[in-house]
Amino acid sequence: MIDAEKATYPIAWMCRLLAVPRSSFYAWRAQAATETATAERRRLLGDQVARVFTAGRGTYGCRRVTAALNRDGPCSVGLVATLKNEMYHRQVFPTRARARFAVAEYIEIFYNRQRLHSALGYRTPADVLTDLQRRLAA
Repeated sequence: MIDAEKATYPIAWMCRLLAVPRSSFYAWRAQAATETATAERRRLLGDQVARVFTAGRGTYGCRRVTAALNRDGPCSVGLVATLKNEMYHRQVFPTRARARFAVAEYIEIFYNRQRLHSALGYRTPADVLTDLQRRLAA
């Protein structure tokens, strides 16, 4: 409200009237001018959605756009969330190299070969890939 009315009323007067410290208003305004990580991810995702929609000649709905985005990048938001909840927040890494190794081990060993995925009918991605390769070879 203060920012919207700053051309009409003095900022100091509005801050006093609304019991908002001026320093808080200026800190908020400085922070609001910078793009947060979440806003940046949303903007980038919006750009990707627009690109896929245009490439599909404007005929793709949300399911086809989602499928196309998943084909473009193997690292989904769901994987990152699962990785953080199941591995990252449960450990302390002494070095960056150890953290990188732990992430690679988690994805290649546990996530792809051992963890059951509800979206895959409670099978592992490795099992699904093996089944697909068998069907294609037959």
